[in-house]
Amino acid sequence: MNLAEPAIAPQPFDTVIVPDFSGAARTTYEARSLFFLASWIEYAGAVREFPLHVACIGEPPASVRRLAAACDATVTTHLSVHVNAAFHVNKFRGFEVPRRTNRLLLLDVDVLALSDLSDFGRLGDCIAAAPASMPQTPDRSWKRIYQALGVDPPTERIASMRGRLGLGSWPILTYAGQNRQLQSMFPMYNAGVVYTSWDNGLLDVWPEHVRIIPTLFSERARRWRPVHFSDQLGLATAVTALRRRGVEFKTLPLNLHTNWMLLYRHSLPVDEMKIYHAYRFCSAIDGPENIRAAIANYHRMMWLRMRTEAFLEHALRLRWSQRRQTLEVAGRNLDDLVARLERLYERHIAQALEPAHTVAVAAGVTDS
Repeated sequence: MNLAEPAIAPQPFDTVIVPDFSGAARTTYEARSLFFLASWIEYAGAVREFPLHVACIGEPPASVRRLAAACDATVTTHLSVHVNAAFHVNKFRGFEVPRRTNRLLLLDVDVLALSDLSDFGRLGDCIAAAPASMPQTPDRSWKRIYQALGVDPPTERIASMRGRLGLGSWPILTYAGQNRQLQSMFPMYNAGVVYTSWDNGLLDVWPEHVRIIPTLFSERARRWRPVHFSDQLGLATAVTALRRRGVEFKTLPLNLHTNWMLLYRHSLPVDEMKIYHAYRFCSAIDGPENIRAAIANYHRMMWLRMRTEAFLEHALRLRWSQRRQTLEVAGRNLDDLVARLERLYERHIAQALEPAHTVAVAAGVTDS
């Protein structure tokens, strides 16, 4: 009789987000931080007992401090990290938090926990990330970068997330031939969800490469290829360099880094997603009072993106019934996600934004 192997117990890890409260996007980062912290409380499961850090650029708003306290998170303040006058990589301040475990989960602030994150704790001592959504720089630039860094370029090619999910060409390109590389691109990873050991060298090599890469291209090239200011290029080259030193790299399973494309493709039910990367969520909010409205704005923006995707995939080929079926499923998935965002706002964020008002209403006291 064959017995199933026992599940590996998750090892603890430090989770870090790095919001920027120092500039014009302060309210956007406040909103994103609140939604992430609320999702941690509501959905993160067993890892809520693991260390959580909010490494703030500038002084955090009181609402973020309140919800961080509810998560038992460590809150620290830091200065911005400038690579040059046009490029800063504040997420590297996440490397400065007080370490309490041997491993790190570094997250962009626009991510949400949607269910128990324990699977990250089963990855072991490695670097883990998901493929970038699309190839973002031509092969000739990659070769130039690797040569300048003194690192042998990788011979393997990987599928982008669009390629992995079977999505087709996208009409807005940053260089010729970009769509031809959807299924076979130079290894490049999404830096929004990065799992690593603290001491495998990534925390030194990644920032070093990010500082060097922008110096390799002219001002004109930088203007026309903004990806050259991306921390993802440096992550890719750092992973390549460290793999040559024997550090293990693992591609994250789909459920550990999801985005709108999985909602559209119906690759996973929402309740099986662990991390959702909400690109552009809460962008351009002009005040905390508009945070709830950002949910409806995100719903409209994602629905438009899905309709455009379905038009490119089906309508241009006159496959109208397939387009309708795809959008019906995608719409249900998007509605499920939006319902979760509303739940987070009602159960946690509203109180963090207006605790005094909440207490007064609960006590039957008003201004009238």
